[in-house]
Amino acid sequence: MACNCIARDILKGYFEQCSTPTEENFHEWIDAFFHPCEDDTICNNLTLKGTDGFDQTGETATLFLGDEHHSIESEHGKGVTINTFGADDAVFIEQISGNVGIGTTSPAKKLDVNGDAMVQGELCADSLDISGNVNIQGTITATSLNIAGSGLVPIGVILMWFGNTVPAGWAICDGTNGTPDLRGRFIVGQTNADQNDHGYTNSEKNRSEYLTIGASGGKNKVKLTASQSGVQKHKHYIDLKTYEEGDHTHASLGSEGVKDPNTFDFLVPTFSEGDPYTGTGPAGKHDHIVRGDSNNSTEKDAVDEHENLPPYFSIRFIMKLS
Repeated sequence: MACNCIARDILKGYFEQCSTPTEENFHEWIDAFFHPCEDDTICNNLTLKGTDGFDQTGETATLFLGDEHHSIESEHGKGVTINTFGADDAVFIEQISGNVGIGTTSPAKKLDVNGDAMVQGELCADSLDISGNVNIQGTITATSLNIAGSGLVPIGVILMWFGNTVPAGWAICDGTNGTPDLRGRFIVGQTNADQNDHGYTNSEKNRSEYLTIGASGGKNKVKLTASQSGVQKHKHYIDLKTYEEGDHTHASLGSEGVKDPNTFDFLVPTFSEGDPYTGTGPAGKHDHIVRGDSNNSTEKDAVDEHENLPPYFSIRFIMKLS
């Protein structure tokens, strides 16, 4: 329907005393009324006045929709509130900023929700501030994640990293950027003076290099000393045994008896009771044992160095800096 913008005074003039309204005048007069079943648009601004379903107190105007629990309330200088059955479910639109609040009449952002919110689908935002707990049933995909406080990983944590590119906020432990130099190093746990009460021996507890964080030690290769595993002072004992001989005698050569080849002394007398000896008596089966030992040797250290390493796999240590 085309909007009828004829002023009321003109319409009233059609029906003054002694006037004869025409058919067109009646059409214009009828079209000036709003018909809710035929007209879906109000051509000009609509101002509601009256008391039937409308309440105005001071600078607040309320339009009730069907009952007192559903209304639209406008407060001058503040904003518009759409009320439902519960007061906490109201939707408030702030007049100056245009911020929308659900469950609050003081929205701090373009959308401020006081209560639970469910989004089925994508939620796109340049920035999102949440004060309170967040329960997400699904996967979070983010190019970066910054959590206030200590964060997921506190600053100073050292991790093993298998890769060439170090994550942002981390640095290789190479002695720079405030990191310890852990290249080619194993890690040993730092001990405290009271750890003897937890299964540590006195020698382990009192090792000074383990009492200080950041202490280092050890060698790539080790040459053992004589007291550790070298050649220490010692002797070798040797027992020699002759082959077992059968029963035998030794014969005398010549009439002058048996002589020692070095001294020429007679070893066997030549005569006994007037008869010359021609040999020794039977000795029976026997053998001879000869025992000897080496002189004391001197101590000697090991000659070559050796590695004392378990099987290893090389990776990087990285440290959280920020």
